[in-house]
Amino acid sequence: MEFRQHFADQPQQVVAHDSTAADHYDEIQPNAAPNWITSLEEELDKKVLVILRDGKNLIGILRSFDQYGNLMLEGCVQRIIVNACYNDIYQGVMIIRGENILLFGAVDESKPSGLESRPLWEVLEMHEEQEQRESRRRRNLRHLGDFLYGYDLPDE
Repeated sequence: MEFRQHFADQPQQVVAHDSTAADHYDEIQPNAAPNWITSLEEELDKKVLVILRDGKNLIGILRSFDQYGNLMLEGCVQRIIVNACYNDIYQGVMIIRGENILLFGAVDESKPSGLESRPLWEVLEMHEEQEQRESRRRRNLRHLGDFLYGYDLPDE
C-alpha cells in the first residue's frame, strides 16, 4: 500500500485560518492520557497508600498529581510495619516523585486492618531486630554460595 493511499482513507481535519491550533487541540489530537492518569483522578481527595521503591509505606490524602506520576499527599504519615504491629510517623505534606512509586492504592477505612498500634520505640526495636536477622541470613547464604541471596527461601 502506498503512503498516499493509506492516508487517503483517513478523515481529513480542517482548521479554520482565523483560529489557532490550540482552539482545536482536542479535535486534532486523540486523548493520549495513559490509563493510570484516570485512576489517579478517581482517587483525588481520598486517603491513599503509596509504597515506595525503598520499602517505605506512606498514607495520606491525595491532593494533586501530574503527567509524570508525581503525587502530593497532605496529612501524610510514614507507617512502619513489623509483624502485626505498626506506628505512624507524621510527615505533613509530601511531594513524591513518580519514578519512586512502586504501588499506589486507595485505603478502605471501613475494613479492619488486622494491625496493632504500638509505641514508636517498640516498633523501631522490632524493625532493627528484623533487619539484623535478615542481614545475618543474607550473609550466611552469601557464604554458602547462593548469589541470589536466597530471596526465594523462607525465613528461619
